[in-house]
Amino acid sequence: MRIKKILFIDLDGTLVANPLGSYTLPEIRRVLSEFTGLDEETVRRSFLETHLKLLIEDPLKAFDWQYITDLLLRKYSVNRSVDVVSIHKRYCDKTFVYDDAILFLEKIRYSYDIDMMILATNGLSKFQECVISYANIEKYFDHVYTPDKKGCLKNSRCFFETKDSVNENVFKIMIGDDLVFDIYFPSLYGLKTIYIDRYDKGVRETMYMKIFNIKIDHVRPNYIAKDLFEAQKVIHEILSLNNR
Repeated sequence: MRIKKILFIDLDGTLVANPLGSYTLPEIRRVLSEFTGLDEETVRRSFLETHLKLLIEDPLKAFDWQYITDLLLRKYSVNRSVDVVSIHKRYCDKTFVYDDAILFLEKIRYSYDIDMMILATNGLSKFQECVISYANIEKYFDHVYTPDKKGCLKNSRCFFETKDSVNENVFKIMIGDDLVFDIYFPSLYGLKTIYIDRYDKGVRETMYMKIFNIKIDHVRPNYIAKDLFEAQKVIHEILSLNNR
């Protein structure tokens, strides 16, 4: 029986540089600083601490920046509101599509023996839709998986389940730049992993490893690629080995 091949591709840091981190959240922190009277560094730390705490206690809220903002407003007794989604949409035209992304997607979509391509992101739909639209990449994918659609993050097996998951003749690959969500957890669930190391950082300890108590020597990508052109060659190699 023919093996069905499914490719999961991360969004932020893999295909695009999302303006959320460089534009949206800095503005949110400035607004919170103004509303609370706290300096921006204190707000930044509080924002990050809340995000990391939610990863353990309420994962589906961990990447909901509106929810985190509302929590902090209540924490500091600020009777004001901040529309994070609206602010983010103002910056979506700052989305930067990596130079190798479109050529990579074109090649994989139309020239490789891949049965299904899934855009896999921990970002919620309300934040990612305008980024995906601006990048004009949805046409390359059969599905877009987000936590609000799947009911879990990329640290859960359920995120990588498809209607074919019960079929043992399914082969899955995950490509991404996050050592925890794109490499460690997908590896646990049987996916082949390709780590995109654009900035030559190597396999190093990250804050997410600390939160999930993951030892760095347990994070072992099957392949490391410096960019998507190199990842394309890796996928060709994986498929060739799998077809033997």
